[in-house]
Amino acid sequence: MPRVNALKAHLKFQEIASLLWTMGSLGELINTEAVDSLAEFMLCEADKFLLFSQRELLISLWGLLACSARKYMDQNIRAENDTLECLINRLFTLLEHRSVDNEQCKSVMVLAASWLGREWPVGPLYQTKISSTQHIFCGRLQLALPYLKIEQEKSLCSLPPVDLFLPEHNIAIEIHGPSHFAGHDFQTRNGATLLKIALLQKAGYDVLEIAGKWLNDPDVLSMHIDHIRQKTTANPGDGFVSC
Repeated sequence: MPRVNALKAHLKFQEIASLLWTMGSLGELINTEAVDSLAEFMLCEADKFLLFSQRELLISLWGLLACSARKYMDQNIRAENDTLECLINRLFTLLEHRSVDNEQCKSVMVLAASWLGREWPVGPLYQTKISSTQHIFCGRLQLALPYLKIEQEKSLCSLPPVDLFLPEHNIAIEIHGPSHFAGHDFQTRNGATLLKIALLQKAGYDVLEIAGKWLNDPDVLSMHIDHIRQKTTANPGDGFVSC
């Protein structure tokens, strides 16, 4: 970021958009200090947004959302970041006055609206696919806890579908494959994953994250099922969220 700041006067619009997208994509590979530095940099460059193309605005908006999620998910920093929030709101408002007519645009606008607590009238048509890992885990969970009502590929508050949803307990379960991690390492979550989890948490859902790689281990599988058993018997029916 110090090098970027030194070159900011020479950056083209596309380069700024690419920077925001890249930093957002890195997820947990970036630290909160880098996010703060990015926010300060963009605050100085915010006037350039007026000249961005729609694609550049969308890429930039998604990047800022993912960076905000990185900040939000830090357990030691739960407060909103006012600078990033202001920038997200500015980009969202600019895009509101442009034609948003494809699924990718609608998806980003829904994410931004949810983050800001605003409305967006038309949600995207999400493509759903049940992985074999998800299917097997759902079956094992239902067998072990037959009292559970389980929904698969459920879209909550117009957000991207969660793998499993327990509607009577307000619990969303995400089974993460390699695409959810930066470098596919099953340890460092990427920006898209952080953003989805943060938005679900902001909407009031209890989110359980499970790394699918380890579900082949019977002990790990039993551990997750026991955890869900404890949560669904200790607090049945509480915390219902209405979107």
